[in-house]
Amino acid sequence: MKRRKVSKEDILKKGAEIFSKQGFFLSRVEDITQALSIAKGTFYLYFKNKEELLGEIIYKLHQEIYEANSKVIEKKQNWDKKFKLLIKKILEFIRKNIVFIRVFVQEGLKKGAGFKEHSRFEKIMKLYQKNQKVLSDFFREGIKKGYLNSSFSPEELALFFDFLVRSRVTKFIFDKKKVDIKSESKIFYNFFLKGAGR
Repeated sequence: MKRRKVSKEDILKKGAEIFSKQGFFLSRVEDITQALSIAKGTFYLYFKNKEELLGEIIYKLHQEIYEANSKVIEKKQNWDKKFKLLIKKILEFIRKNIVFIRVFVQEGLKKGAGFKEHSRFEKIMKLYQKNQKVLSDFFREGIKKGYLNSSFSPEELALFFDFLVRSRVTKFIFDKKKVDIKSESKIFYNFFLKGAGR
């Protein structure tokens, strides 16, 4: 087998692809190294085992979504425009990272996956909580500016938003048709500004 140089990112992408197709438990480190035409030693330079690779895949997702949300929310625009942009960016993120997300959905939260015992679990939970805080603060601003109904707390709206994102993730995974970002964005927007709005 001809060996080639690969980056940590290459291994993350290929690992996510293989976990997504075969399932985490049925996948072996050897499957990843063969698919990349690399020696097993190259894999072990970056990861101790496939469990650590899974943890890194899930951590990377949470880190990127937190950074993307923060970037949009920090923009100097009116709340309504930022909200529309936030929805669009999240949906684009899901579409772009669907292979990684599929692994997270299929394997990351399964009982017995061993993920809760993984060293990355605490860091992932902290990132998730930071993201929820950023969203809560954003929705607090929306309530203050009159865009959202004050009968919902900002924390509740952040949770509703998270549930809605998860529902779209499920649709993206199982729906065979290409995702229409424009129509999906409208669902989000209408839910919050007509369902939760004044």
